[in-house]
Amino acid sequence: MHHLSRPLPTTGFALVLSTVLVLTGCTSTQQDRNETEAPTPPSTGAPQIEGQPEGVVGATTVPSDVPNDAKLRDFVSLDTCEAIDNGWSAAGTAMNETKDDATYDVTVFFTVSSGTVVGSGQTKVDVPAGETASWEIEDTFTTPITTSCVLRGVGAA
Repeated sequence: MHHLSRPLPTTGFALVLSTVLVLTGCTSTQQDRNETEAPTPPSTGAPQIEGQPEGVVGATTVPSDVPNDAKLRDFVSLDTCEAIDNGWSAAGTAMNETKDDATYDVTVFFTVSSGTVVGSGQTKVDVPAGETASWEIEDTFTTPITTSCVLRGVGAA
């Protein structure tokens, strides 16, 4: 059983593990979308990403202070990564094996196949003791040819 209340040691291994986990995620292609209308390119002033449809640009702001505890990642899964109208959605579940309620901070980056971030989102998910809860993060952006959902961080709130 994992305990969320005790401090976790920071080790080189945890850093390497969290880096490896950052690179995992779900991937889907623009062809999977049921397009109803063409998205409007953002007016962010960011440069067009080479080789992508018109309007696909790198995100100009992304969360920089992302809670990320490698041991808490065992409790959170990213299960779906799919297109929504004018953007993308990532969803999953969080479980709590302790006898106390838990709240997780979940951060997802939406990226092109080369890893450039085109969108992001954060949410808090409350999980009662011994239960599982669902979470979902959506962002609006012009979608790339291939979009990946990267579970960027999981932390205790």
